[in-house]
Amino acid sequence: MVASFEERHGASTSRGGTRSLNDSPLSTMNKSKNGDRKKNNGLISTARIKQEHALFLQVLNTIPHMILVKDEEGRFLYVNNAAATFYGGSSPEKMIGKVDSDYNKNTKQVAKYLEADREVRTKRRPKQIEKEDNTDFAGKVHWLNTIKVPLVNDDGSTHVVVVATFIDKLVALEERLGEERLRKSRQKDMALLAGKLAHKLNTRVARLEGFALAVTTSDSSLDEVLTEIDGLKRFGEDFLKLANSSQIKTGPTNLLQILRKALNPNPQVVVTFNGESWPPSHRLLQTYDIVGDEGKLIDVFAELFLNSMKEANKTPHEVHIKVTARQARRMGPSSPFEPPEVFHIVFEDNGPGVPTVLKGQKLFDSFQSGRPQGTGLGLAMVKDVLVAHGGSISERGGQGSGARFEIDLPTKPNPLS
Repeated sequence: MVASFEERHGASTSRGGTRSLNDSPLSTMNKSKNGDRKKNNGLISTARIKQEHALFLQVLNTIPHMILVKDEEGRFLYVNNAAATFYGGSSPEKMIGKVDSDYNKNTKQVAKYLEADREVRTKRRPKQIEKEDNTDFAGKVHWLNTIKVPLVNDDGSTHVVVVATFIDKLVALEERLGEERLRKSRQKDMALLAGKLAHKLNTRVARLEGFALAVTTSDSSLDEVLTEIDGLKRFGEDFLKLANSSQIKTGPTNLLQILRKALNPNPQVVVTFNGESWPPSHRLLQTYDIVGDEGKLIDVFAELFLNSMKEANKTPHEVHIKVTARQARRMGPSSPFEPPEVFHIVFEDNGPGVPTVLKGQKLFDSFQSGRPQGTGLGLAMVKDVLVAHGGSISERGGQGSGARFEIDLPTKPNPLS
């Protein structure tokens, strides 16, 4: 007798109280396969989610704009590579849990960020800040266009997503767009400068006339006449340099070569460069290649050297001049992938320092001098030449502890300069 399908598979109708077809070994095998398939699909979905998450993070880390997420206490929950580079963090992961003030020591800037964060969380509305300043890990101020968006969580808490775009070049462009206004202002300043120049020349000519009348009766008057003539000549040279300071002709040159040509040896002056005695080794030359106006940059450092050397005539001790130069990165879009662009140069001496009344930007104004015989045009020329190269200069020495000039000189001029 041939067994039926039900008998072969041990199945019958449910009425007889035996197993149904759905409980057969074949059915159990199919259920097992379906379970495995669902489990595998779940694993695939999880792996795919992880892969997509990693890709998303990779995209965020590639974006040159700063992206951060902050909690209600201002702690960083997420930081991309651009933000970590800007703040000088060793890695985005190590910045998690930190706050703005851990990296930015400018308390006014940090206070503004926190106030904007509070506004976004409270109103739960995005906020755009078209132009705000932020200081990088090297202490340099940059301009950013920032958008802050509230991220409301299921528990009612609100995080803040920050996306900041560097607009340093746009700000520089704005300044260039105001070139006509600046040109008119410059014309006005030059008119004032010319008036002061005429007054100084008339004063010196009058003194020369007085000395000339006395030459026949006093030999010492002749020395005074020569001194006045020398001062008049120097004044004319300084004025000419200042008038042409913003007109630069660039070409390949070398920072060390410029310093060598700018320094006139003086037995009372001891010069060091990056801690080594002067002149530095020729093997270092290629490290300091730049593009700039060599002649005008020589004038810049010759003026700084000359100011320090003049102190040798006032004091019995040796004058020590320390020059340090290091490469620094310019922060901005794609900056993690760009080579160093700026030489940060510190020029300091052990003289009496800059008088308090001349501290700040006033020191670089025309006709400002701490010496009776000074023209007051040298440092004005220095600043104009550096600005024309896209650079900057400031004086940060302490009173009585020597002058300290800090210079940022691009390896090639700023195209907007």
